Amino acid sequence: WDWLFFAGITLVLFLPLVNFPPLFSPSDFGRTVIFRIIVAILAFTLILKIILNKNRDSAPKTKSNNWSNKFKNILSNPFFYLIGLFFIFILATIFSVDPYKSLFDFPTRANGSLNYFFYIIFAFVSFVSIQDEKKWKKLWNIALFVGVLTALIAIEQKYQITHLNFIKEAPEQTPSTMGGGIFFGNYLILLTFLPLSFFISEKSRKMKFFYIFSFLLFVFALIFCAEKRGPMAGLFAGILFFAFFYSRKIKWLKIAIAAMCILALFGINFLKNNPEISLFPNNKTLSFLIYKAKTMSPLSPLQTLSDRISGWRVSFEAIKEKPFLGWGPENFSIAFDKYYDPQLLGLKMDPRGSWGSHSSWWDKPHNFLVEYAVSTGILGLLFFLFLIGTLFWKLFLLRKTQVSADNKTDLRRYERIKIWAHGVQTTFVAYLIALSFSFDTVSTYIIFFLMIGFSFFLIKRTQIYADSENADLRGLNWIRIYNNFLTNLCRYKKPVVVVLGIILLWFCWSFNIKPLKINKQINVAIAESDAKYCDKAISIMEKIIKDHSFLDSYLRLKYLYVLESCIDQQPQNSKKLNQRALEIIKENIKLRPEYLRNWLYLGNYLNMAIELQPSNVKEFGKEANTAFEKALELSPKRQETYLEWIKTDLLTGEYKKAEEKANKCIELNSETEECFWLKDLTKIYLGDFKEIDNKYSKNYGSMEEGRLLQLTKAFGDTKYYPPLVDIYKKLIEKEPKNIQYYASLAFVFKEIGEYKIAKEQALEILKMAPQAKADVEKFIKSLPTE
Repeated sequence: WDWLFFAGITLVLFLPLVNFPPLFSPSDFGRTVIFRIIVAILAFTLILKIILNKNRDSAPKTKSNNWSNKFKNILSNPFFYLIGLFFIFILATIFSVDPYKSLFDFPTRANGSLNYFFYIIFAFVSFVSIQDEKKWKKLWNIALFVGVLTALIAIEQKYQITHLNFIKEAPEQTPSTMGGGIFFGNYLILLTFLPLSFFISEKSRKMKFFYIFSFLLFVFALIFCAEKRGPMAGLFAGILFFAFFYSRKIKWLKIAIAAMCILALFGINFLKNNPEISLFPNNKTLSFLIYKAKTMSPLSPLQTLSDRISGWRVSFEAIKEKPFLGWGPENFSIAFDKYYDPQLLGLKMDPRGSWGSHSSWWDKPHNFLVEYAVSTGILGLLFFLFLIGTLFWKLFLLRKTQVSADNKTDLRRYERIKIWAHGVQTTFVAYLIALSFSFDTVSTYIIFFLMIGFSFFLIKRTQIYADSENADLRGLNWIRIYNNFLTNLCRYKKPVVVVLGIILLWFCWSFNIKPLKINKQINVAIAESDAKYCDKAISIMEKIIKDHSFLDSYLRLKYLYVLESCIDQQPQNSKKLNQRALEIIKENIKLRPEYLRNWLYLGNYLNMAIELQPSNVKEFGKEANTAFEKALELSPKRQETYLEWIKTDLLTGEYKKAEEKANKCIELNSETEECFWLKDLTKIYLGDFKEIDNKYSKNYGSMEEGRLLQLTKAFGDTKYYPPLVDIYKKLIEKEPKNIQYYASLAFVFKEIGEYKIAKEQALEILKMAPQAKADVEKFIKSLPTE
């Protein structure tokens, strides 16, 4: 049995290197699929091992019948909090605002309760199946080896030392294989401090070299490649904790680290007061770090983190509404949207609608405390903190306990475990500080929960050497927890094995292999659409949309992306493509009615439908109003909703309502220039032609083409033609080969009575496009004769 468990965990540790599109893209989704399959097989194997083992060990029963002691042992047992966290995630998912998203999440983040359950199972399986120090050491050596590979990839991305073609250059925020610099930094934080513990306890020179090399490489990659504040803060805190709380007397090291910190503070102050000094002018990385040091101030972290602090303020309002079980895992975006306030510093409206901490669209709070509180409520947060706290406390007791072993070998083993425990404690400290500015990914979850399993092993292993009188270290006998639970199953071994085998095969296909294949086709379709092969892209999407899986909502959102791209590429098919987009988004609303952006997408495509089918303006206008009303209900202060809703009113002729919404948009945040722009367009429709013309006439040359076209539509719809002469001339300067602009300008000259110039303009079209001769002659004949 043992080799299978060891091989399975080893495969899991190599998953951070998996990043091979299109099958494993997004990379985290590919990793979770493989991870779930491996862990499901390991869990199945562990159950088989237990129910087929005739000589199962029974856990010793506690002699004390004192309920207070039993209760105390339960509350001090980290395993209790791990299992409790498992059940809290189940409850939080059941009572989630959006259970679909809570359970499965989207491939882009690849989190969700289902994956979290498997991380907990992974920690349990690793602890139960690996009960040998040497095997644990081998597993961590493998994890460090994978970490070294990821660090070398990051260095190659940044500095292009070997110019390997398959490693793309990334001079800024090197992501390695993690998809982002901060995720890469968090991953390294989990691997940085155990090598120090192994280095101290190791006797082999070769392994000592490997451990110190790994440590230094990780530190270098954290500082010079990841370049993210959170992981750097975690690294700094970890180094201080490791040095100052190390049990042995190493005063010289503690003094040296303290001196370095003091010198760093004085150095930063000196560089700030002497900005003319330029150190390392030929080294871009060192120059950048020194520049950062010069510009640092006590308030600079608060200033640069203004967006995240604002996001946390929004999160606190959401926590107040659902304090116990939260909004459900991976539903932070729903909670954030409801209490979003555009007046908060840093939460700027992003017209592109992209996710991230620097826009108004958030799906993560960038703080583990806030994330647990919003997703699983105060209960989930407390159980997570107590899990880490009890592990930390048990490891502390482990280090402080003195043993009286019969031989020196046991003493040496126990001293080695103490050193390892210190490395684990340091990792927890550094990691939680890093997560105060970020969030977990698949790669970090794998190492973190392996660390939990390793902590269980260290604490349980200590029982062999520790004094039997020490009740604090004695209460971690968990064999009975799973052993007694499965005892009765031994009576029905064959049916149990068959049923579990069928469930395993069904799970691997339905929840892993099938979605992985569908996701691959989604990636292929998007690639075809980006390459302007729209027919192929749509054909692929139409085929896979019939294959139902937990990717149904994600698939439809990606199909909308393909359709939007194809509408731009094939304007002649806009009506048909827009109709299909409306069908897709309505299907997605049924799947996720609480998702704000579904309703915004519906409103946007209904606006497009009004433009493409003016005869159905009332029907589409009514649907669009309903969509935006629902969007406003989900997020009362979203300016994006008002901006699109104003366009609906303009298209349906409700100009007064459009003006009211524009004023409301300005009230929400007067710094949003788009609100003022749409208000000015509304004024044109209300008859204030000259006021708007005077306001913008001097800036037509510097305005972007999209806004100029909006002005042409507004002035054209209201038949106020004088400004259109200058506007179309500016458009022609921007696109001198656009025949439509010349034709529109000729029409404008005709409408304002400049027939001679209109004719000359029409003849210019004939020079550029002789095939338009019939249309040009028809236009010239329509001009009044002088």
